Amino acid sequence: MINFDQETIFKLLGLIISIITLIYLVRRFYIDTFNKKEIQDFEQINKYFLSDKIKIFDNEPLLIQEMLCNTVSYFKDTPFSQVKEVLENRNVGIYDFINLKKLRKIGYLTTSNERNKNYKNQGGFLWVLVLIFVIYIFALPFILEYYKVELVAYEFFLLALVFIGLPEIYILSKIDRKSQNKKVIAWYAENEDRLKLSKIVLIGQDSNFENINPTRRN
Repeated sequence: MINFDQETIFKLLGLIISIITLIYLVRRFYIDTFNKKEIQDFEQINKYFLSDKIKIFDNEPLLIQEMLCNTVSYFKDTPFSQVKEVLENRNVGIYDFINLKKLRKIGYLTTSNERNKNYKNQGGFLWVLVLIFVIYIFALPFILEYYKVELVAYEFFLLALVFIGLPEIYILSKIDRKSQNKKVIAWYAENEDRLKLSKIVLIGQDSNFENINPTRRN
């Protein structure tokens, strides 16, 4: 039974304010960390990857080259030779680099620089998760009633936060990731000819593209 007396209401409001404050602080920390990372990446590129600076590492052991690349978040897990080739290509923009790397990571592009015909959209599985979650939300009160679970308001709120809030965050992150994947796939479809014409390297592959007719950049 949920008793909404004055004391419980004040406790519930205090709990809500604490949670909202925590979420705000976490979000603020994430934004600040992301901004600092952007600055650190630029400083590292300016210090080690510009012009003749990167050539210093040409004859260094592979271990050193890989460690150098891993100091920049954008170049992490990318071979030194590919990083160097990308930097030498003046047609490569930061979003080209990031999007192409993401397309290879999700398996949309094959090792032969072609669209992966076996790439499967996980939309069906995602909607099954959403359906299960909705059913779960509606079923939870009946489960509590069936087992005669008596809760005061703040206890019910904590229960909802754990058993509803956390699964919701997971599902929303899945939906957001799917949305981002759809956007980057649409971007590639619009810019595929330009990327090939500009000989922009696909991460982990050679930049040997077939000659095609120029097309207008979308």
